[in-house]
Amino acid sequence: SKMVEKVLALLERFATSRLRFDSEVVPRLGQAADSQAAEEASRKAAAEQEAAAAAQEAARIAEEEARRPVAELIAADAARLRAQDEAERLARKRLADEEAARLQAEAAVAAEEEALLRLEQEGERRLTEDGPEAACAEALIAMLGCPVGTYREAIEALRDMIGSIASEPQDPRRRMVRLANEGFQQRLGRVQGVWLFLRGTGFTPKYRRDMPEALITALGLGPGPPTERFLMLEEPDMLSAYEEWSAWHGRIKVIANFLEDLGRLAQMRTAHLGRHGLDVPTQGVLPASVVLQRWEAKNGS
Repeated sequence: SKMVEKVLALLERFATSRLRFDSEVVPRLGQAADSQAAEEASRKAAAEQEAAAAAQEAARIAEEEARRPVAELIAADAARLRAQDEAERLARKRLADEEAARLQAEAAVAAEEEALLRLEQEGERRLTEDGPEAACAEALIAMLGCPVGTYREAIEALRDMIGSIASEPQDPRRRMVRLANEGFQQRLGRVQGVWLFLRGTGFTPKYRRDMPEALITALGLGPGPPTERFLMLEEPDMLSAYEEWSAWHGRIKVIANFLEDLGRLAQMRTAHLGRHGLDVPTQGVLPASVVLQRWEAKNGS
């Protein structure tokens, strides 16, 4: 019947379509699925690679961050060691420089003391040969070789010393000079001619070991080595030898007045030089002949 024929035709068409679907469409769908799967796998692999690279970079950064404090500590320690080495080098250099300066200063002091000792010895010879008055005159001429500033200070110091003795001759502390005293050395001890002048005035050198203990106590000297040196101006006993004491005291007063006059003369002759002229040799502005004339005329003043 026609219905059967239609059903059979539909079945045949279905079979033909199914065969075509299986032979043409299904392979294409499989290829598309395989391609999609491959793309998905590729994307997944790329994502995994990116994640691995990111993780590796993060690990590298974390490792660098972890290393940084250690590196900074190592660098800081190295810098500290370099600074310590430099400080030690500078300290060694400073100590070496100080030692060299100390040795140089000691050598200079030794040379100066040796020169002063030679001057003292020469002064003792001149004092013995020429007597105190001529020795003082020679000393005054020698002092003129000093710069103006040194000369004026020395004359002022001598005036104060001798004037103090003249005013209170009974005080032994005023008639004693401690040669190691730095104040004395700066103002007088290192000035040429001063030793001879003091010796000509009547001062005599003494060692501590030669001085009576009672005198050391009266002078308030305190402890010191036996070889410590002094200059002492001995005072005659006024009660048992008044005439000798009177002549001694009169000469001290004359010398004090002379030094007062000489100080004024030096100030007058050098005042125009000002502060910048203190290094000028005194003999250039104060002739020796003038000083000698004043010294020789002192007893008539």
